[in-house]
Amino acid sequence: MNNQIQPREEIDLLQFFKAIGAFFKQIYQGVLRILKNILFLIFHVLIYFKKNALYLGAGILAGLILAFVLQKNYQKVYKASVFTKVNFEASPDLEGKLESFNALIENEEYEVLAKELNIETEQAKQLRHFDWTPVVNKVLLLKDYAQYHASMDTTVSNKLTFQEYIKDIKNAKSLSPYYRLTVTAYSPDIFQKLNPALEKLLEDNPVLIEKKKEFLSFAFKKKEKLHQALSEVDSLRKVFNKVYLNSSEKATASGVVVNTAHSTGYEKPYDLFETRLNLLKELKKNEEEIAVNKHILFLYNNFPERGMKTNQISYNPFLQYPLFGFFFVLIILLLKELNVLLKQYEKKLKEDEKN
Repeated sequence: MNNQIQPREEIDLLQFFKAIGAFFKQIYQGVLRILKNILFLIFHVLIYFKKNALYLGAGILAGLILAFVLQKNYQKVYKASVFTKVNFEASPDLEGKLESFNALIENEEYEVLAKELNIETEQAKQLRHFDWTPVVNKVLLLKDYAQYHASMDTTVSNKLTFQEYIKDIKNAKSLSPYYRLTVTAYSPDIFQKLNPALEKLLEDNPVLIEKKKEFLSFAFKKKEKLHQALSEVDSLRKVFNKVYLNSSEKATASGVVVNTAHSTGYEKPYDLFETRLNLLKELKKNEEEIAVNKHILFLYNNFPERGMKTNQISYNPFLQYPLFGFFFVLIILLLKELNVLLKQYEKKLKEDEKN
C-alpha cells in the first residue's frame, strides 16, 4: 500500500490553502473599508456640526427658553392617596360617586360638589380629579378568605382554595374590595378636609345601611357571647386554682399527692389557659371586624395635612424641548443643503441640453 502523497495531490492542497487565505484576506479588507467609511462619516458629521454650531446652538437655546416658559405657565398640582376597603359589595356605588365628582369638576358645578363633600365652594374649586385603583393585597385578602371559609358550609368552602380565590381576584380586579383613592388638587391644604366626607361617602344608600346594620348586629351579639364565655372560663380558673391550692395544702400536710384535675372537668390545667387564649383571639378578631365594617367605606389611613407636589408634564421639558430645537434646526439646514444640490443638478441638466 502506497502511503506517499503524489505531486498532483500536493498541488491541489496548495491551491486550496491559497484560496482560503485569499477569502479571509478579502473579508479583512472589506471590514477595514467599512470601518474606514464609518470613521470618515463620523468626521464629516462632526465637521458639519462644527460648521453650523451657531445655528444648532440657537435651536437648543430656543428649546430651553420654551421649556422654561412652559414650566412657569403650568399651574402647580398636588396629590394625596388613601388606602380603603369597600364593605358590603359597594364597589360599584363608590365608582359611581367618584365619577359623579369628576363630572361636577369638569362641568364646573363647584357648589354641588361642595355640598356633596361638605366643604366650601372655594375649596371645591381647588379639586382637580378623583382617581381610584383596585388593589390586590394578599395579606388582607387572606383575612377575607378566612371569613368566607368560616361563613360557608364546609363542603362548599373546601372546594375553593385560597390560590383559586386570589386568582379570581387577580383576573377581575373589580372584585377586590380594596382601593387606592388618589385626589389631585391645585392646593396642598385641601386634602385633610376630605377625610370626614369620605368616611360618610356611601352612608346615604338605604340598602347598604341595612346591610351594615345586620352585620353589626350579628357582630355585637357574637362579641357579647365571647365576653360571656370568657367570664365563665375565668370563673372556672378561679375555682380550679382554689381547689388546687386546698388540695395541695392537704396533700402537703398528709404527705400524699392528690390529682385534682378531674374536679374542673379538664384533663390538665393548661386547657383552661388555652381556651381563654383562643377566646381572646376570637374577641380581637371580632373587634377588628366591627372597626373595619363600622363604615361602608373604611379608611385605613387619612389624607395628610399637605399633598405632595406632582409634575403635570409626564416628560422632562428641559431635555426634550432643547432636543426638539436642535433637530428642528438640523432638518432646516439639511433641507437647505438639499435645495442647493437640486439647483446644481438642475443647472447641470440645462447645460447638458444646450450642449
